[in-house]
Amino acid sequence: MLERTFGSIFVMILGLCLGLGAGASAQNENSLSLVHAGDKLSFEVVDEGGKNPWVLQYSADGQVWQDVIFLDRTDGQTKLTGEIEVTGMTGVQMDSAFFRAVKRSEDDAFYREFLAARVRWTILGPSKYTYEVNWNWSFFTWNGRVTVVDGVVTATETISSFPEGIGPLDELTIEGWFQKIGNARDRGAERIVVDWDPELGFPASGFIDISVLIADEEQSWTIRKIVPLE
Repeated sequence: MLERTFGSIFVMILGLCLGLGAGASAQNENSLSLVHAGDKLSFEVVDEGGKNPWVLQYSADGQVWQDVIFLDRTDGQTKLTGEIEVTGMTGVQMDSAFFRAVKRSEDDAFYREFLAARVRWTILGPSKYTYEVNWNWSFFTWNGRVTVVDGVVTATETISSFPEGIGPLDELTIEGWFQKIGNARDRGAERIVVDWDPELGFPASGFIDISVLIADEEQSWTIRKIVPLE
């Protein structure tokens, strides 16, 4: 799935230093500002150039960037804003944090939901937990329990499977499920359908079909019973 960006600007929050991103010029008509209050970061972009959506991105080193949230237009025309808690950004290092806003060629409702759900899970999801999943791929089914401790799968337990005796296709944390969905989107999957848990944001059920031309590569799943561990 090809994504085009029309421009970008970035800000290093701790250095309170505003700068222009790659490809921008000193005459760039857009500006990015932020307010850092406690654990919350509030961003604002002024876009005089149209109605394209913008996505906020974070980087620890200014080289590798991660999409965080879409910025929303507040006055219907030029101003876009967004707010996020620092704990809502995966892997954020506050001693070295870069942010930039990137203009996209078009909106993407599914990706908006994806980013919002990932932020919700990052903020509200436990660091130690078990979850049950019913996972179907090709002709296989695995129904089991997964234990996660500090971002690492430490155990899996089979409740039932077909054929009998198989294990899970992958050993995934909830963050791993987000990565799996994001990778499928990046590969241009023909179909991705996900229902996000309204409370914690995890992908409670879903279906992925990378290509209708490839037989038996579809996957579906249902995640349930996330139980925090002491």
